[in-house]
Amino acid sequence: MKILITIGMIFGVATLLASANQQPVSQMPTFGSMATGADRLIASQSVFAPSNVLTDPGVLRDRWCSSNEVSELRVRARYDAVAKKKGKRLPPFYEDEFTLSIHSGTNIIKHNFTAAYGPFRVYGVDLGYGGPVVIALETGEGRGTFVHVQRLEILKVVDKRFQTVFAADLNGYVWDPDLHDPVSWERTYSWKHVDGNTFLGLEVQLIQPPVTPRFCGDEKSLFFLQHPRIAFKFNPHRDRFEITEEDFRTLSENGNKDSSNQAPQATTNKLATPDR
Repeated sequence: MKILITIGMIFGVATLLASANQQPVSQMPTFGSMATGADRLIASQSVFAPSNVLTDPGVLRDRWCSSNEVSELRVRARYDAVAKKKGKRLPPFYEDEFTLSIHSGTNIIKHNFTAAYGPFRVYGVDLGYGGPVVIALETGEGRGTFVHVQRLEILKVVDKRFQTVFAADLNGYVWDPDLHDPVSWERTYSWKHVDGNTFLGLEVQLIQPPVTPRFCGDEKSLFFLQHPRIAFKFNPHRDRFEITEEDFRTLSENGNKDSSNQAPQATTNKLATPDR
């Protein structure tokens, strides 16, 4: 009896340890409509969580244009009820199209974006550099099977126009002729402190696919799969986010698992700060 109890305890501990070491894998749905609303910003890993977020047309007030001026950010449907009443010919899935605009005095600047199946997320982020608040925009493009791609874009008002200072796909697909369906990968992101607690940086992490396809020659897909974590820091002199740290891993011959059934070990590379 004691031997049986001991064996059971050992098996239970081993199972718990295996579960603790097991990493999440991508479970991107086949149809894009089922993927909408997924939390790409991981609040538990982020030092900043937005309190004012637009997920439908509406208004946000903040320092969008300068550090000392509050202005309005508005999101509205690109093709409104007036256009429909006038009998204008509208594009397919016109309900996916939105316009983001900043209203500062008499100046209005606009940015059109697509949010397939409707949901989007818009919020402001103060990066701590003393300039205007940047705009985080989560969108999704593509309707149908294995085509929906969610995207994170960071916009900043520069010289009275929108400038994209960061953009990244948050999911994608790798097609392999050996497999009936493509292999999906996903990424999440979080806001991190950089240079102490003074500034905010961005970190993007991969939710690795259940298997690594045998045929994976696309450079973009390889980059995502072999860099499970990338850290970015904003360069206020160039108005862009730059890579400061990355985790790199090789791709195992046994899919994304090695002989011990664990994900291949990644090495961390800290990169030198680029010249201004």
